[in-house]
Amino acid sequence: MLVFIIQFLWDLTILQSNRSGHVSTTTDLWSVDQTKASFMGVTAHWIESDSSSMTWKLCSEVIAFKGISG
Repeated sequence: MLVFIIQFLWDLTILQSNRSGHVSTTTDLWSVDQTKASFMGVTAHWIESDSSSMTWKLCSEVIAFKGISG
């Protein structure tokens, strides 16, 4: 899973290279009380600007979602 996350961030960095700005990532872990199942999610967030309409758009992409055992 780590290789997939690194590859996604690298591709996103290349896509954003001609724009100013940064990419932020978030990670969340949670579990379901009834089944004791645990999960981890990783998400990337960035802002795209449209100079012709002078607007900003918040973009998010799920990088990974995985069940965790243990």
